[in-house]
Amino acid sequence: MSDKKPPLLYWIEDEIDLFDGLRDELEDARFSIIPITTVSQALQCLDEIEAKPGTVVLDLWLPPGNSSTVPQKHRGPKLGLWLLNQIQDKLGRSWPILILSGNLTADILATLQREHGIVEDRLFAKPLIEADRFIRTIRECHKGLLPGSDHSAK
Repeated sequence: MSDKKPPLLYWIEDEIDLFDGLRDELEDARFSIIPITTVSQALQCLDEIEAKPGTVVLDLWLPPGNSSTVPQKHRGPKLGLWLLNQIQDKLGRSWPILILSGNLTADILATLQREHGIVEDRLFAKPLIEADRFIRTIRECHKGLLPGSDHSAK
């Protein structure tokens, strides 16, 4: 039996229960899922994510939570894009981030790709109909977090 720790998946989603079946598949694949449900909670977890690297799955439509650092003027996908900026500022633009959101309009897709460098293969629309591709993409992202990579724990 291996003492290897399961790969971490930080899932930033306020309706995580909608994905119970997918979560079960990921846990069966030996991923340890850390659910994060608000923008303020995500901000509080950035140091942990940096210290214990894992792929980030981000929904763009999240409640702000209780934090004075969350801008009150942003709501909906604008708040999600603001959070993505914060994540990339802390962890770097090359950190493995997948977007799983119901708000993927043409404008938002262009912003994600142009301003945030999120490649098309890491963009997933709700409802998620490409579960197999989603899980494969998470596995591929994890490979970039293994020891010796730029994002392995320091």
